[in-house]
Amino acid sequence: MVEKGDRMDTKVDLIKLKEELKELETEKYSIHVESVKLKNFESELFHFLEEKDQLFHKLFEFWKHGEMKNYIDQIYSEIKSTEKNVLSNLEEKKELIKKQRTELEFREEELRYEILKSEDFKE
Repeated sequence: MVEKGDRMDTKVDLIKLKEELKELETEKYSIHVESVKLKNFESELFHFLEEKDQLFHKLFEFWKHGEMKNYIDQIYSEIKSTEKNVLSNLEEKKELIKKQRTELEFREEELRYEILKSEDFKE
């Protein structure tokens, strides 16, 4: 038999679990918003990189020889190096968001299970 004190503790625990679930849902939404922003940035970045490649292709066609060709090669190499770093950072950020999302989903399942258990115990 469940005593009155146990019911009150269970009710308080249930309220806390529901509050934690609500906070978790808010955090999941924030991560979703961040993910959408990152996808938009990625799309814009790839568009920009495509335009950069077209521009340099035209420059390489125009200056096939001489000092300007060497200068353009040097600039292109520097840009490609920076581009690799940016893409690497982007991938790291995407992986971090994916990891955070997975952890939150796992915690959400745990909370929902605890809430169900508490609700069953409350009755």
